[in-house]
Amino acid sequence: MHEPIGLHFSGHGIKGKAKGNYLLFEKENGESHLVSAQDLKAVVRQTCPRLAFVFVAACHSEIVKDVFLEADSEHVICINQHNRVQEASIFTFTETFYRELFKQEQDRQCRSICDAFHKAKGAVEAEHKGEGSIFQLWLKD
Repeated sequence: MHEPIGLHFSGHGIKGKAKGNYLLFEKENGESHLVSAQDLKAVVRQTCPRLAFVFVAACHSEIVKDVFLEADSEHVICINQHNRVQEASIFTFTETFYRELFKQEQDRQCRSICDAFHKAKGAVEAEHKGEGSIFQLWLKD
């Protein structure tokens, strides 16, 4: 059995004030379920193996980057905590990132996560002026 190399969350991030920050998950019955950064940290520590990357495709998702970095994820891709992201920009970034990440080169090597990130960020900036800068890449120290 192969270990996963990445985790992709696509959804909504909610930047709270006094009550904290959340990612919005959906229960099996379709109801919304707010998961705080603290609760997410507990789950991630128990269940996630060391991942090469985590991509949190949600508005304000920088608010949870440390959860994944502290769980030994090597790279975390997220959206600046002060910004919302347009759906079209997420689609452009996601399509380009995964296409570039798993593109087979002539020497049969895959591109690096950093290379794929920068290609995707450039594609967003080319198609959606000003949106490329809200995508962030954080590396494990």
